[in-house]
Amino acid sequence: MLKPYRQSLYHCKKTGTNKQRLSIYVPEDTMQKLENWIAKNESKMTPGQAITDILSMVL
Repeated sequence: MLKPYRQSLYHCKKTGTNKQRLSIYVPEDTMQKLENWIAKNESKMTPGQAITDILSMVL
């Protein structure tokens, strides 16, 4: 069984700092629902709101 997420560091060239990246593993059927949801809603949401909604769907 895969862990549901992975944290890793990456180097940001713009700011010269290391930042944390969170990768979330999502099952195939959930991914399909997410893609449909994003296609419907991407134009009317702020990035923060979209991220909150997406995380609530997959976690």
